[in-house]
Amino acid sequence: VLHQLRNTINDLIKKGIIDESDTSIVVETAREMNDANWRAAIQKYQEEREKENAKYRQELLQHMPESKITSTDIDKVRLWIEQDKKSIYTGEHIQPTQLLNGECEIEHTIPRSISFDDSLANKTICEKSFNGYKNNRFPSELPEYETILSRIQPWKDKIKNLESQIVNLRNKCKMAPKVTSKDSSTTKIKTKDDYIVDRHILEMKLAYWRDKVSR
Repeated sequence: VLHQLRNTINDLIKKGIIDESDTSIVVETAREMNDANWRAAIQKYQEEREKENAKYRQELLQHMPESKITSTDIDKVRLWIEQDKKSIYTGEHIQPTQLLNGECEIEHTIPRSISFDDSLANKTICEKSFNGYKNNRFPSELPEYETILSRIQPWKDKIKNLESQIVNLRNKCKMAPKVTSKDSSTTKIKTKDDYIVDRHILEMKLAYWRDKVSR
């Protein structure tokens, strides 16, 4: 989030929309983020993403030397897998080589020139030709919009599944025995805190997919 904020501010400064010498940025952190369970959840979530990135790097190594792999390439693979290796806009299957040879590229669902949003939630992989055709339009402005909506049904299903899992963890948390973390490490019993951490991780995933689908 802070990385995205920095990029947005730098972009606004370059365009002269804000004055670098006369602008103050105040970032407020929600109280819940100071909670130990939230911190543990964030750490585990980040570790999970790092493991996924390592897996995506291995995928890329089949097609290019490691020295040429960039973070953008890894994002391309992540988005490609999110989309079941198909274009959300055309429904066409995307080959791994198309991610790297320029035939397919990252596009911004809400045009970056309008939203300044460079987050993964605002990105998909699509054919370069379609990205040019879409240009600075919103998906809802395209004549293919209804068909495009049908292709993100798996994302909506994922949201429902995450919501169900979160409810399930809330119930398990209520029933969890009062065991300390130290005891649970030897008895393999999940504590209430363990369930809360797991729930927070799912809540972060849910927030991402809701954000992505809402565009």
